[in-house]
Amino acid sequence: MKYSREDESQADAGGAIIMYKAGYNPKAMADFFQKLESQGGGGGPQFLSDHPNPGNRVQAVTKEIQSWPPKNFSSNDQALAQAKQQANGIKTYTAQEIADGAKQGVWAKQNQQSGATPANLPSSGSAGSADVANLDPQQIKPSGNFKPLQSPAFTIQYPDNWQTSGDANSGITIAPQACIGQSALACGAVISGLAPQNGGQVSVDDATQQLVQGMEQSNPGLKANGSPQNIQVNGVQGRAVDLTGNSPVQKNGKPVAEHDKLVVVPTQQGNGLISLIFVAPDNAQSQLQPAYQKMLQSLQVK
Repeated sequence: MKYSREDESQADAGGAIIMYKAGYNPKAMADFFQKLESQGGGGGPQFLSDHPNPGNRVQAVTKEIQSWPPKNFSSNDQALAQAKQQANGIKTYTAQEIADGAKQGVWAKQNQQSGATPANLPSSGSAGSADVANLDPQQIKPSGNFKPLQSPAFTIQYPDNWQTSGDANSGITIAPQACIGQSALACGAVISGLAPQNGGQVSVDDATQQLVQGMEQSNPGLKANGSPQNIQVNGVQGRAVDLTGNSPVQKNGKPVAEHDKLVVVPTQQGNGLISLIFVAPDNAQSQLQPAYQKMLQSLQVK
């Protein structure tokens, strides 16, 4: 999940404006990154691997703010202490937990309950507005024709009547239009890259176990069916786990069973992993599995 230095420079400029308007010294943001870099271990390098230093961060921020009207910036005042106390009580999530929660509609439900989602928000006719609860299996029948999808880390073939969304930096979803709901994915594949911490090697077994635990914790009712099994994907040995839970698809007002298959394979260079999650509701599993198998067989990691 690599962002470019240009992206980081733009983020720094936006962050400086936010801090300035909030009454805090924008230069402190650049100082924070320098502190992380100086630590050399712990969470610093992993965080910085996702947020590459655009170079001369302090000088860039200083130049950004030099023409702004002077302010008496706040420091460790009561408002900041209250914000820190509140932040310490908030649960943090991994990127995988966030992705899994989005797939199951956890965040959309929380937003509705908290009032963060406007009650009069209009529905869109584009991707992400399908009524997945009343999914018709005939709407998701995969085409017999497959086309390639290429990313910097892998290539894969998928049915040409399915759609792709996302990007190589944040994860790619491949699914029929009818399976993509506003807050849930009823069927399809989610492909993500996993970077090693501190630039070291990644254990396939450890990563698989962590992904399974994250999926189970963020998806109530989802459980792994046994231990991870060895799997060969075009000569590369990975791990595969089957999981069962509740699908957003309903029958007679109740969710049908969902069958997920998690596959984790290392990249050819051995400095990263690719995870694939294949999602199928019980009433369409037999229809989808051949396409999923063909997709997996076509996977080429780089």
